[in-house]
Amino acid sequence: MPQTFPRNFLKEVLIRVDFQPELQGLGDKEIQSLRDDLAECFPIYQPPVSPNIVLQISKAPPSQAPSAPPLEHEFYSESRDKKVTLSYMFLSIVYYKFEDFDSLKSDFLTVMNILDNMFADLEVRRIGLRYVNVIDLKEARPLDWNGYIVPELLGGLDFAAGEKHASRVFNMLHLRYGDMNLKFQYGIHNPDFPQPIRTKQFILDYDAYEELVTPAHDVTERLDEYRLKIWGLFSKSIGPKLRRMLERE
Repeated sequence: MPQTFPRNFLKEVLIRVDFQPELQGLGDKEIQSLRDDLAECFPIYQPPVSPNIVLQISKAPPSQAPSAPPLEHEFYSESRDKKVTLSYMFLSIVYYKFEDFDSLKSDFLTVMNILDNMFADLEVRRIGLRYVNVIDLKEARPLDWNGYIVPELLGGLDFAAGEKHASRVFNMLHLRYGDMNLKFQYGIHNPDFPQPIRTKQFILDYDAYEELVTPAHDVTERLDEYRLKIWGLFSKSIGPKLRRMLERE
């Protein structure tokens, strides 16, 4: 089982599924029913904003005209540190203040079960779980992460260490575990970009997902598998200094 630390640097943790086929009949009646069912945990409803319609005179055939983005219904917790987003294309839930995985999964499955009862033969074509860690330290030497991050992830920083004009040192690693994909992004993204790096901030972003058609009720076990893989990579990514900070009450 993944270890639980007293502290974390998680900016957001997200679960998302994309529907296959897209939801048909997601209208006012269904949204009101969902609002009623989620009123206790997600009482704040944000209706979708209709896209601006711009009249353009063009010789291009209608099939080439850009399509409008899907309308997204948002449901927030009272403190707005949790959000459910639903459109006819996907469902997502994000925790901005992470508590624990079981709470996140429970909230997500609550919404999925409501939708599964609302729409016959509900299936998904993509399942994803993402953990975004933003390690923000109030220290000097913003390019020095020795002891906090394992040396294997610091090659780019070693190369840029003597360069005062570095504005971003960010990397991406794609991994494949059977049917599971895991995209790992890490490094200094720099909130002041394109200005030179001044803030000591390091990102560890793990995005595990599968692309397959499966009944909605089969999602649970896959989320557990994704979590284990993400935890394994996170544990391999952090050095002893960061581990001690996470273990501190």
